[in-house]
Amino acid sequence: MLSAGGAFGGGPRLCMGASLAKLALVLVIATVARRYRLTLAPGAKVSPFAAASFLIPQGVRLVPTART
Repeated sequence: MLSAGGAFGGGPRLCMGASLAKLALVLVIATVARRYRLTLAPGAKVSPFAAASFLIPQGVRLVPTART
């Protein structure tokens, strides 16, 4: 079944840059994870719920600390 939803569309109208955008996102996440230690902000609460994927609908505040 063809998908028309999602950030990059689907089927015959699939975005030509989808693969490049996904690769760029992976590189950004890897770079941030390598350079910074992310911890929860003081007083921040995380209340995830189980769904098709691991979601945190209200967001979460993180404090980045440079790795040495």
